[in-house]
Amino acid sequence: MNTTGKQARREDGFASFGLIVVVVPLLLLVGTYLQTMTGRNQRLQTEIGEEQALLAAESGVDVALHYARLGQLYDGDTYAESLPSGSRFVANADHLGSDGLDNDGDSSVDETDEDVFQIIVSGTHGSSQRRIAAYLGFTSFLADVESAVTLLNPYADIQIAGASRVNGRNHHIGGGLVGSGDTYGIATIPSGSVATLLTKLTTTERTRVDGLGGSPSLGLVATPDINTIVAESRNAAHFVLTNRVVAGGNYGNANTGQGYIVYRNGDAQITGNLRGAGLLVVTGDLMITGTINWTGIVLVLGKINFGAGTAQVYGGTIMGSAGNLLDLRGTADLRFSRAGVNIARNLAGRYVAFNGWQEISVN
Repeated sequence: MNTTGKQARREDGFASFGLIVVVVPLLLLVGTYLQTMTGRNQRLQTEIGEEQALLAAESGVDVALHYARLGQLYDGDTYAESLPSGSRFVANADHLGSDGLDNDGDSSVDETDEDVFQIIVSGTHGSSQRRIAAYLGFTSFLADVESAVTLLNPYADIQIAGASRVNGRNHHIGGGLVGSGDTYGIATIPSGSVATLLTKLTTTERTRVDGLGGSPSLGLVATPDINTIVAESRNAAHFVLTNRVVAGGNYGNANTGQGYIVYRNGDAQITGNLRGAGLLVVTGDLMITGTINWTGIVLVLGKINFGAGTAQVYGGTIMGSAGNLLDLRGTADLRFSRAGVNIARNLAGRYVAFNGWQEISVN
């Protein structure tokens, strides 16, 4: 009887059984590990896709901000773009201040605090999608005007004669008192003082400056950033006056709300009949020998000479630090008007006030 063969077969069986006992758990462990890692990889890919979708949505906000800074963001605009990463965004711009809805739940429709653009952006990457909302508020590069006439050179000479008047009481466009919102007739910046302004006015001239506090209505206002205003006005100008002598022209209509930014690099002499609304910037001296009727803001870096013509400004007039003479003779009627100032400020601004975004549901 071959006991050796039987013994060998018995030992082989035990070895195979032992191998199975050891290997099977290892295979189960490896399978479990692979399944776990596969699940983790899938979750990681999903998370990466969602982050890519979110980055794409943020890119949509950046694009809307870019157009806003150019002054080319309009109600109803849609921006869509495919990105090199394979992601894509679609951004929709809606102006809440003109949609006829009560967006903030205060029972008022399209009021001042709703004057914002709502940017809704959907970002996608593969099957992943994220949606965010951002809000762009209005910011003007024009500082608020706080007087009928603002002198950035507090030591400039002032001459007010003939039928000329300066009035800081708040007027409607074209005439009539509002009844509130009055300010100074003439103001200067803190490097000067009211006492300094008083020394520049004769007894008769003081009666020609009315406004907050009565005659003479004089005060101090904050110093505006003139360099920025001039640079932004040059870049945003609708009309550039190329000649020193300006025979006249029509540049907007305050009654219809149509205004423009008009820019002149150097001196300007108005010899004809110039009418307009918005922001008029002259980087040199401004002389009126004809007629000017302007609703908005007139900014002159040099001296102002309204000595022979007729000038009527409803809004605000600013004379820069290089201006050493404010000459108001002939017929100069300079009246503060908040409505007129706002026409100019609305032209000189962008919807670029951005405080971040929030994620919203994709449904």
